[in-house]
Amino acid sequence: MEHQELLTHVYLFRGATAEDLAALARIGERKVTIAGDRVYAEGDDPDAMFLIEMGRVDVRPEQRDTAI
Repeated sequence: MEHQELLTHVYLFRGATAEDLAALARIGERKVTIAGDRVYAEGDDPDAMFLIEMGRVDVRPEQRDTAI
């Protein structure tokens, strides 16, 4: 799915114009991960927004092996 099309399915952007979505799509970058990859770690600078196109993300504290 193209960036702009993915953004049209996000509730946060439901009132955005096509031009707004195109601008967001231009600055977005696709990142493919596999099971076990860390996407964000506690203490990282909160400088990104992640949209999950397919699959799921487990959230767990740094010291735990199981998702919460």
